[in-house]
Amino acid sequence: MYDAKNISVSGAPAGGLVSLMSYGFITSSSTSYSFAVPTVGTASERYTAYAVSGSTVYYGQTTGSSISMTSSAGYSVKGEVKDSDGNIFSGTVSFIKDDGNTFIFAADEDGKFDVTLPAGT
Repeated sequence: MYDAKNISVSGAPAGGLVSLMSYGFITSSSTSYSFAVPTVGTASERYTAYAVSGSTVYYGQTTGSSISMTSSAGYSVKGEVKDSDGNIFSGTVSFIKDDGNTFIFAADEDGKFDVTLPAGT
């Protein structure tokens, strides 16, 4: 059993689905923007909050207990996950923005992903 800490997120689009992610952890909510997260590893685990409304991406990060989201024009990124032999498989796709925000998504069973990311990612 792991201890948990709470992370509150502000600045999300009204009624929007907000995802909170870190390597090995992702959760989402459209009703409450306060998340209980495991404290596995170090106390400085970095978490990124992410939401999309129309063509706008909302995001922010913390190693603490709160995130104030900022917004940016969103850009569509599509692709397939393949191994070194060219075989398609489902898996996790990570994108790291120039400011350190890390966006983590799952590819579908056909290895495809279609995400909206802020510029600089």
